[in-house]
Amino acid sequence: MDRIVVGVDIGTTKIACFIGKRGSSPNKVKILGFGRCASNGVRYGVVENLHETSESIRKAIEEASEKANVTVEEVYIGVAGMHIHSYPMEANIAIPENEFQIISKEDIEHLTHTLRDTATTQDGEEIIHIFPQSYSVDGQELSPDISPVGVCGKVLKGTFNVVTGNCKEIRKLINSVTMAGYKVKDVILEPVASAYAVLNESDIRDGVALVDIGGGTTDIAVLMDDNVRYTSVLAVAGKIITNDISKECQIVPKYAEKLKVQFGSCLPSAVDANTHISIPFSHGQPPREINLRTLAEIIKPRVELIFDLVTSELVDSKYIGHLVNGIALTGGGANMANIQEIAMMRTGVHCHIGRPSIHLEPIDDNKDHVLQMKTYDDTMYATSIGLVIYGLSQEEHDEAAKAKETAKTSGQQPAMEERPRETSTTTLDEITPKAETAPSDEDKGNPKQGGFRKTFRDWINKTFIAPMDE
Repeated sequence: MDRIVVGVDIGTTKIACFIGKRGSSPNKVKILGFGRCASNGVRYGVVENLHETSESIRKAIEEASEKANVTVEEVYIGVAGMHIHSYPMEANIAIPENEFQIISKEDIEHLTHTLRDTATTQDGEEIIHIFPQSYSVDGQELSPDISPVGVCGKVLKGTFNVVTGNCKEIRKLINSVTMAGYKVKDVILEPVASAYAVLNESDIRDGVALVDIGGGTTDIAVLMDDNVRYTSVLAVAGKIITNDISKECQIVPKYAEKLKVQFGSCLPSAVDANTHISIPFSHGQPPREINLRTLAEIIKPRVELIFDLVTSELVDSKYIGHLVNGIALTGGGANMANIQEIAMMRTGVHCHIGRPSIHLEPIDDNKDHVLQMKTYDDTMYATSIGLVIYGLSQEEHDEAAKAKETAKTSGQQPAMEERPRETSTTTLDEITPKAETAPSDEDKGNPKQGGFRKTFRDWINKTFIAPMDE
């Protein structure tokens, strides 16, 4: 039976739901259904009205469920917002004495638990992701391509990128899904989910900055050496540009958004100064004429501001000079004409558009199917499609790990160990803590409830296994 996964992006301007399964090619994902609804009750990536948000979520999931002809029970969701923070942390442990003092998988897990137990976070925060950055044994740092598992030593030290979020905001996000009638299987940082959708093996190995320009926030993730090195969230994104257009052109936000999406450009010099668009006006007044170059002149300063802030974040990350594959632009804001030119001018880094099609199964020449693929390949759906890819990868890994553990405990030694199916998903070496706050009594003691699970996936024709899983 095919494994089917549901991903829901709860954004500021839209709720997008995708349902998918592994494609006929093990490196691709086949989309079965898609649903979208205007987002109500969400502001800057944070749920403010649970009833309104839950209703929007329900509509989007029901539409996707109907198209896919499947019953949806549980979903993967993304988290973003200004409450998300990232901290560098470290921990060390002594390796138990044994014949060879070889570091084991259990030692890596012990190190992770030690970090989690001793990590100092702000009041009201909980850990969302823990990404290992480097390991050292007896004071000697290991090369990124060498796992500490199997190394001999007395003291193991690790440095980590710890991503946290506000407990209350995460709980509201989960509750909005629960109120819609569904269970949250896992919560993933949105730029990490987007990375699964639009980045390839070379990107995360050699260095790339993912910049996801959404409606309420612009999310940044720096990836290098097959890992997440830095994350950040900016409170400047597409909705502010829409508000500027609405104010300057004196039109309602609904038309301002359509104007931005259909005709907006970030570069006035690239727009014909003699082209005008008629916008309906209220109370029987004649349509308002909007000059497209004037529109671009409104858009450009905000886009420049976004990339000036992105540049500042990349400088702070200390990776701006090491991004071999430059900046990958995605999210709905990446659809604006000439955004690459502005991004390169303000950051000084090569930029390209990151699209989900690189991980989607090719389709036939049927006209309706071609139109569907064009819809799916929109940058605004990077997060929701990435959630599907993440979920498939995680469940395949969990199943393989469970089979391995069962064989181990039963004393059976299979002739050949079954490897997880190769996928084209982003390999992010993540040690995964809890996903939900305030677990119920029946959840306590069950490590599979309310927690992020380990995400270690295979790349095309090459396997990268997270250190603690070797």
